[in-house]
Amino acid sequence: MRLYEEVAEAAGALPAVRVRAVALNTAGLSESEARSAAVEVEQTLGLPVSDPVRHGADRLLKAVMA
Repeated sequence: MRLYEEVAEAAGALPAVRVRAVALNTAGLSESEARSAAVEVEQTLGLPVSDPVRHGADRLLKAVMA
């Protein structure tokens, strides 16, 4: 997870950030594959995950606003 935060900081060009959620693009997956992918990424990273186009952005918004 620290890698994502380091990339987001863009080598000091941006202020330090904390990754709070992941927006997953599942356009090329079936519905069941998309849900499985989201669960897998969520378990791996310990962060809320959603494809905001397919499943809405409520979980992502709640994580960012917390």
